[in-house]
Amino acid sequence: MKIISGTFGVKGDAFISKDRKLVVNAAKKAIYSNNQITSINTSVEKERKFAVIGFILGMIIFVPIIGFIFGPIGAIAMLIILVILGFYNDENNIVDVCFSDGESIKLNCTNRMIKNLIQFKENS
Repeated sequence: MKIISGTFGVKGDAFISKDRKLVVNAAKKAIYSNNQITSINTSVEKERKFAVIGFILGMIIFVPIIGFIFGPIGAIAMLIILVILGFYNDENNIVDVCFSDGESIKLNCTNRMIKNLIQFKENS
């Protein structure tokens, strides 16, 4: 699980060890048992992005071919299609974890990691 913010810093990682402890490796390091976690809050961040490289490659490859076959109207239509197809959504699962000592971290996790973290907390 990648650390993206919190009282431990903005870089690092966290994982559940084999001996059932949450290990935090960042600017500060710590090891927590499941009963030291006070809360876990999950959310999904959605971000809309534009694929610039794909758009440029499409312009180089498809616009001249379509423009040659269908003329200027076809080239303009292909540009519009490339702009529409160039947008995509990026989703990140964000987990806020607060500990009994007042420390907290914000993690970027997969769905499986979130499930493991919640099960880790419930086994207290």
